[in-house]
Amino acid sequence: MMCAFFPKFRTLMGITLTVLGTLCLSTFWTPSFAHDTDELVEVRPRVDLRDYFREGKIPKFIQVNIDGYHVRTSADFDRKRRDNIDFKTTKGTVYAVRNVIPMRKGIAVNIVIDGKDRYVYVPSWRKDGFRFCESEACFSTLAEFLKVLQDNNVSGEDLQTCGITISADGNPMGPGFENFEAAVPDLVAAASRSAEAPESAVVETAAGKAGSEESDLRISTKSPDVEIPTIRPKARPRENMEMAALEEEIAPRSSLKVKLFWETQNPPSASVGRRWTQQLLEAIDTHGKGLVEQRSLGDKRNWCPNYSRLSKSDRREFWAHLMVAVAERESGFKPTVNFNESTKRNDYRGRIKPNDHSQGLFQLSYGSAGQRTYRKFCKFDWGRDKRKDLSDRSLTIYDVEKQMDCAVGILSHWVQKDDGVGFKNGSKWRGGARFWSTLRSNNPATKKVKQRLKRFSPCFE
Repeated sequence: MMCAFFPKFRTLMGITLTVLGTLCLSTFWTPSFAHDTDELVEVRPRVDLRDYFREGKIPKFIQVNIDGYHVRTSADFDRKRRDNIDFKTTKGTVYAVRNVIPMRKGIAVNIVIDGKDRYVYVPSWRKDGFRFCESEACFSTLAEFLKVLQDNNVSGEDLQTCGITISADGNPMGPGFENFEAAVPDLVAAASRSAEAPESAVVETAAGKAGSEESDLRISTKSPDVEIPTIRPKARPRENMEMAALEEEIAPRSSLKVKLFWETQNPPSASVGRRWTQQLLEAIDTHGKGLVEQRSLGDKRNWCPNYSRLSKSDRREFWAHLMVAVAERESGFKPTVNFNESTKRNDYRGRIKPNDHSQGLFQLSYGSAGQRTYRKFCKFDWGRDKRKDLSDRSLTIYDVEKQMDCAVGILSHWVQKDDGVGFKNGSKWRGGARFWSTLRSNNPATKKVKQRLKRFSPCFE
């Protein structure tokens, strides 16, 4: 009787697929294995780490489903502390887990990046941003398909009736399943649609063409000393527990109308560009509030004729585009480039001259950063760096996030003081042109900066 609902289920390649929603659903998914074992492949990621704690285990992998979430070099998650932020996540990336550390209102997850320990904070109340499992397979399309079966209460007995069993590695076994993985996306789509279909409905879909077994899942480099098991413990039902409230470490949302230019270039690359965008927007939100609140510009005709009519979010985006255009002309998007202002040439090695060398993405200097006006947002550590060589990539002035904080703070200070992006008043430059020559009208590079701003059409429409 059950097989009547699987007439073409086992012949996947090049044949249509009958929906699974017409099954007689009665029991939870409890697949029978072709090999006798007490263990199951954990096909569904969990969202509550306490499930593992109750079983005396820790997950082997964490998937972070948030863009721009902080990954730190230590388990200190104080919002005011920024010096231990290593990078920010890309949504959907999976990381290997070494350990978990319970905290007062959350959990510090010790992940492994290129063999180094890094830490992600998981608030105890938040369930939508993180998933955990003991195998990368949990995040694959195969796991998604098996989850559909489980959600529809398709039992292992139902499958066995049709001559289908589930092996110890989680794969269906039976005639016609040789190319199962290639057809999983179609299976998932058909099975998902069947949930809303009437019993008599039949959804037909061509099975996927057999191809590469490579996944588009982003897997972070794992340390060789992290054990990656292949058979997973049997998943147990979750217990409902009241979760403590906690302020979220919110990742900034880009929500930009026009992609920032560095996301389209190599260097830096699309992925690095996206990370820089998040960092830049956070810098603007922290140190550039005055820029965003400024409703008019004395020299708007030269930079953004419609500036006074822009919304607050559009003003925020305008300043982001301007900063990217400045970085392009200053450094070519190369975070470790140096320019000697005295000799007018690039230096690649040698002793750092704090008042001569302009360095990093926005060509800042230790000398300028040490000025009283800039100290509150320019956090380069001259005491730590002064004995290092220009070629040392660990210099704090090469830290892109510190560069952005400092550059945004400097621009915000002078734009608010002079009511303009960059202009000349008599013999003196005003606004951001006080600091960057790329904002001065007599510099050929300024024309390139203005061309980039034309990508942001709200300024000119």
